[in-house]
Amino acid sequence: MLKERINFLIDKKGMTRKELVSGLITLPHFSNILTGRYILAEDLAASFAKKLDVSTDYLLKAEDVSNHILKGTDEIVNQMIAFSDIDETYVATLPRESDALVFELASKLMTACFYQSMNDQDNYSDLHMDYLNFYLKEFPDREIRQLPAPLKKAFYFYKMQVLRSKAEYEAANTYCQQLLPLLTENLEAWIAVKKIEIEILLTLKRFELAKKQLNEALRQIQLKNFKSHLPSLYILQSNYYFYLGLYEEALVSLSKAEENLLYLDHAHIGDYQVMIFNNRIVMLIKTKQLMEAKKESERFNDFLQQQTQIEKTFFTLILLYQADIALLGKQFDQLSSLIQTLEHAPRTDDQTYALHFYKSQLALEQKNYEFAQEQAESCIDYFEHNPIVERLVALYEVLGICAEQKRQYKKSSDMYKKIVQLLKES
Repeated sequence: MLKERINFLIDKKGMTRKELVSGLITLPHFSNILTGRYILAEDLAASFAKKLDVSTDYLLKAEDVSNHILKGTDEIVNQMIAFSDIDETYVATLPRESDALVFELASKLMTACFYQSMNDQDNYSDLHMDYLNFYLKEFPDREIRQLPAPLKKAFYFYKMQVLRSKAEYEAANTYCQQLLPLLTENLEAWIAVKKIEIEILLTLKRFELAKKQLNEALRQIQLKNFKSHLPSLYILQSNYYFYLGLYEEALVSLSKAEENLLYLDHAHIGDYQVMIFNNRIVMLIKTKQLMEAKKESERFNDFLQQQTQIEKTFFTLILLYQADIALLGKQFDQLSSLIQTLEHAPRTDDQTYALHFYKSQLALEQKNYEFAQEQAESCIDYFEHNPIVERLVALYEVLGICAEQKRQYKKSSDMYKKIVQLLKES
């Protein structure tokens, strides 16, 4: 690891290897030091350190993999993977530098994962530009396999999370499978990654394997009495049933998740309750239990009113549920009123695209074909990249009908072909 650190420092200084060793040793001698054939002498390290503006120990101890270094690194990596008591304050306490590259690099990789989870793009980008991009090139996969276990875990977790964010689930699952065997000594971290594995398998529609991994995770939780993980696993179980179209079973699993919220500490109950409300309303709408969905959205609204520091866009989410209910119930006057309210509500980008969708549906009902087409075209790309089958079918239908009105029969035919293909795939 001395080689990678010196390469990094040379790169940061804008130097060449020749400039670094000038007047000290020959380039071949330097190459032998970097490949481990020769030991870096202390006086030579001091000379290099002076040119690179770092401490002598920053070079001499770069390859330190002593027990206390590995133990400290492992504790940070496990805690960050499990996301246990992690916030900005904790991340700020991690050292910006460490003489041991194992500790420093693992900390930076896990910090990047934290920034990604918080959607902190500025700090995420800065960390990559200033530090990580260089080391990611220095350590390709074939070299990561030879690294000490804590750093290997940090690399695998980082790569898995990056690939998940890019929706490259097959590749993400590969790193997940490499990571899990390294976590058997820390059940909290193992469970955290196991949940990610199940989510990936559900997304890839590998339902039998997802069920097997879900049962394994539930078995471990019961065995070790880690009941605080039951709500999240029952939510995953609910998602599994929902994917299979077993909606009643999915709703039962959500009820189990809600029943087990008592095992969570108070700080996390609200987040899970929001998730449960959201999933239950979606399922009730999906199964066209519109009266029940309306009651649940009212319960959700009452719950949010009692909370402090709630994002305003959560209330917008409830309006969108109500718009779904109105549309499915063909209550177009209600839908029109909700659209007017949504126009002035704070919205995320996702919610804005949903608003365009509802506008297209209302305009079609009103036979305002120009506006219906305009609104459908403004959100079709989004829903094609974030597919919700029901919405895509409705949008293709809008575009097909609007094309017919303009006697654009080929375009209309293309839209209906897309509907047939979409329904076949789903």
